[in-house]
Amino acid sequence: MLDLSKNPLFDLNSRTLSVDERVALSYARARLVLRSYNLSISDVQHFSPKFWAMHLDPILPLDFGCFTILAAHLNLTVGTIARYLPQQPDLIPLVDSLLNLDTVGVFLLSERGHGLDAFNIETTATKYKNGFILHTPREEATKFMPATTPAFGIPKVAVLMARLIVDGEDRGSRFFLVPICTAKEMYPGVTSTRLPRRSGTSPLDFSMTSFDHVFLPASALLGGSLDAPADARSAWWDEVWRIPYGSMAVAAPLMQGLKHVAYIGAQYSLRRHVRVHGPTPVPIISFPTQQLAVLYAVAAGTVLDVWYRAVTSVTAWPWW
Repeated sequence: MLDLSKNPLFDLNSRTLSVDERVALSYARARLVLRSYNLSISDVQHFSPKFWAMHLDPILPLDFGCFTILAAHLNLTVGTIARYLPQQPDLIPLVDSLLNLDTVGVFLLSERGHGLDAFNIETTATKYKNGFILHTPREEATKFMPATTPAFGIPKVAVLMARLIVDGEDRGSRFFLVPICTAKEMYPGVTSTRLPRRSGTSPLDFSMTSFDHVFLPASALLGGSLDAPADARSAWWDEVWRIPYGSMAVAAPLMQGLKHVAYIGAQYSLRRHVRVHGPTPVPIISFPTQQLAVLYAVAAGTVLDVWYRAVTSVTAWPWW
């Protein structure tokens, strides 16, 4: 396991920084973590032990903004693209940039008016000559939440789901590669509206993202097929196959965080002394109420860690 705790980026007290300074720090930390683990495209696609080791790094609970960037970037964006590399080798330079976090990948699936009902998204990609026209037909179709602003000096590209329209026919949802912003500004036709910060969380530049007749080249369609699927719902689930694994990935730092809490609680309970019935102070860990809480956290963290590693080891098989 790498020891990132000694790096100056994790030696800062982020609570003394402004919101934007904290967001910038999260991006810098995400780049440090990703480069330190040096994951290959195979690690991401096939869920190698090194892939899961990164998610379980004990440094990540210190900055959930950093982890949020990595989880969506690696599992959803890079993982989705990886499947198509054999038939679209021109994407290899982009993947190399993503694996180095020189470019940030965002995953644009859910829309403001649909939420978990992502099967019924409204964003369209209409076949036009040698490419597609990407468009947000109404406000409710605005892509919701992923961080798409250019405010922190990093180019961003999206794996975006839209309804493929060919000759007026809806041929189901497909993923498209869409440039979002350079290190300084949004691309023409792309609008990112930053959302207010959620109280009590690590801040990020979460946004609402919309598209006004943005032209995409033919190569933007991942997989390249224009055919309508025989079963639209099964085809949709096949497109979003990384999401269940993403649900598994986001639990990793929570278990590590539980271990942090157990350690801090135990150390505090050993250090804090109170007078009870005599002149000599005793540590509060001597009270059963304190012992039970600490031991429960230790036990839960240990059991969940063993269970999690057992479950994630199954995903190493490319059974899909």
